Parts: sequence; C-alpha cells; structure tokens
Amino acid sequence: MKFHRVELELKTVTPAFIGGSDPATDAEWAAKSVRGHLRWWFRAVMGGELQGDAGAVRELEDHLFGATSQKSPLRILASSNHESLVGDAADGHPLDETQLGDEWGATDPAVRARLRLSRGATNPIAYLGFGPIAWNREQHKVIYERARIRPGHSLRLLLQWRDRLPEVEIKRASGAKQHINLEAALQKALWCWLHLGGIGGRSRRGFGSLECVAVHMRNGERTFFEPIKTLARFEEDAKSLLETARTASAVAMWSHFTNDTRIYLSTTSYPAWGNALSAAGAWLIAFRRRYGLASDERTSVRNRDYVWLKSSASPAGVPDRAGFGLPLPFGQGEDLVAAWRSGGRRSGDHEESGRRGSPLLIHVARFEGKHHLVFTYMPALLVPKDKEIYFRGQHSEPTVGQKKIVSDFLDDLADVKKKIRRAL
Repeated sequence: MKFHRVELELKTVTPAFIGGSDPATDAEWAAKSVRGHLRWWFRAVMGGELQGDAGAVRELEDHLFGATSQKSPLRILASSNHESLVGDAADGHPLDETQLGDEWGATDPAVRARLRLSRGATNPIAYLGFGPIAWNREQHKVIYERARIRPGHSLRLLLQWRDRLPEVEIKRASGAKQHINLEAALQKALWCWLHLGGIGGRSRRGFGSLECVAVHMRNGERTFFEPIKTLARFEEDAKSLLETARTASAVAMWSHFTNDTRIYLSTTSYPAWGNALSAAGAWLIAFRRRYGLASDERTSVRNRDYVWLKSSASPAGVPDRAGFGLPLPFGQGEDLVAAWRSGGRRSGDHEESGRRGSPLLIHVARFEGKHHLVFTYMPALLVPKDKEIYFRGQHSEPTVGQKKIVSDFLDDLADVKKKIRRAL
C-alpha cells in the first residue's frame, strides 16, 4: 500500500508560545498543536463551502481527523531542535501619545490628547502579547512570562496518509447529497493556517506566525503544496483558494468564511517582524483609546467603551470593545470582566467560560525577506443564541456598536489612514 508523504520546512516569523509540559518553562513544537490548528482552519474553510452546515462539517472533520468511532487516515509528525526561551525582556519599545499619533496618522492635537493615559507609554508588542508577556515587579520591566520558540527558528512538519484521501459523500441538512474531496480540503486548511493564522498562544494577535520555506515530496509524486515566495502569488492564491469558501450565508453561528469575510494587507512592508507587530499593536491601541470618549468628534460613539475605564458611574450596558472578543477585562474583579453566560453567576459555577475568539486575526507574513501584516476579518455571532454579555452586574444582548467595532477599525485603517488595503 502506497504512502503519500509531504514534508514541509517551516520557520517561525514571530515568537511562538506553544505550550509544552510546563508552558511557563517549556515551548514544544508538537504534532497535537498542529493538528488542532489544522482542524480549526478546516472548519473555517468547509463551513464556508457548506454554508455553515455544522453537521456536514463535523462529519467531514471526523473523516479526516478521526473521532471516537473512526481512526484518522492522516498522520502528522513534528520535529525540531529548539531552545525554549523565557524570562528575558519583551521585544519592542514603549510608545507615548505622540508616537502613537504618528503611527496612527493623527495630527490633530485633540486626537493626540485622547491617546494619552495617566500611566504613560505602552509597548505595542507587549499589548498584543498580553498574558504571555507581562510586567515583572521584581525585574521592573515587561518580560516574556511564558516560554517561546524564537523567530527565525527552523521547524519540520510531516503529513502522511495511505493511498489517496477519500472523496466523501455527505448528506446536507437540506437532505441533498454532496461529494467532497478531502485532499483538496486539507490543502486549503493548510494554506490558510500557514498564511492567515499561527500557532500557540496569542496566535490571533500575530504571534506564532510561520513561513513555509520548502516542500519535499517523494520522487514521482505530484506536488501537494508549494511555498509562497512573493506577495503577488499570495494574493493570487488567496483569491483562488478562498473564493469557494466565501459563499453566501446568514450571520455565521461559528467562525467560518462567509461573504462578510475580508482579508487585508499592509500598504507598506517592514524590515523585521518586530516593526510589523509594533505597528499593528499601535493601531489597535490608538483606535481603542480614541474610541468612545465624550470628546470624540463622532457623536455616534460618544460615551461608549473607554468611558468605562474612567468612570465609576458608567452608562448602562457593555463596552463596545467586547466586539474584539471575550472575555474582556476592564480591571480587577469578576464584575469588571465582560463575558457571556446564560444567567447570573453562581459561586463556583464554571460551566461556561464566556470565551469568544476575536473575529480579527493578525498574521505576519514574510516574502522575499520583507514582512507584511495580514489582517483577516471573519465575523460570526458574538455570543451563542439565547446568551447575553454580563458586565458590572448588568447584562445585555450584543449591540450594533459591538458588532461593528472591528469593521470600523479596519475601515479606518483602510479608507481613512491608508495603512492597509483590501486584498480579498
């Protein structure tokens, strides 16, 4: 019986927080992590192609990745000789309101004033890496609290299966039958993971971005996957690979491609990954600090979001920034964390985590030695049906402001600031 074998040579573009036996001290390039990310992107791609038919997507996922009742035909092996780094100073530099204004493109003194916080400058890379990167009181500086694999490190990934991956016939919720080529679906998921996503902690915020530098096939086997060497090729492949996944559907019940999905590229390239992530972090900081103050020139967003940080008597409701993902901490204590659940919190109640992954994914791509920011916007329901967001003892269904805030951020960057351009 013939084995198909695809070996990929990868390199880390940004620090990768891939938890090992002890995430605080050990970062591990492991097949289980790769399999998890490939499953997520498989659901995203096939969810689009099958118009959000969760049952059909799950059936396909079981055929490829396995389930309790069936074995996966796909074998994934990961190998690397890497050093886990932890405890040293975080990359990047703190930016004050003037520097944030320069990065955002703000010249109005009033806007710059709104970018100022009493605690002073903020490191945009640490801002994006919140959690794995944190302030250390003993060292009096921001450090990498979790172990990481450094940028530029070589990794190997082997995908292997017997014969050809089968073409599967599935039954749609509508009753119609459809044939799906699992090999083509895996190829799309692999492409999306490597070019739009990342691996490990904070991968939605640009960490764990990877570059495919080479692909090795056995002699005589057709090419299953090719490295993307240029920005033009990336855009060409993005359009051809994802067009079929952006089919019309209602609001996505979970994260998958729809006609509302958008992909953006930075209009400039960066000499190093740190410059790229610092720019992305600065844009987010500037947008969020400016948004929702009483002095905002946009009357529709006045007294929203950032007012919650300043006032003990905040307006009723939940901050708009919840639209960037949940839970959202606004300070110390349970009441200052915006998260979804189905009812009032009971002591010791851990049934629902209140988590909702951000619809905005940041990736740092490297083509021909230059670094580019890739933003993928994949909107879906902010909370499950019949659930509400709780904050400061209040609860409410998602608002228009929360649903629009990520889109407003991208529109500002693309249409007003010209920092990014829509690629797909």
